[in-house]
Amino acid sequence: MTEEIKAVPEEGLKGTLKGFFKGMG
Repeated sequence: MTEEIKAVPEEGLKGTLKGFFKGMG
């Protein structure tokens, strides 16, 4: 999971984190 997040640009990082947390919670 960490490697995928690192590959995402800072702008897309927020969207990725939001989707990641939504999937978890």
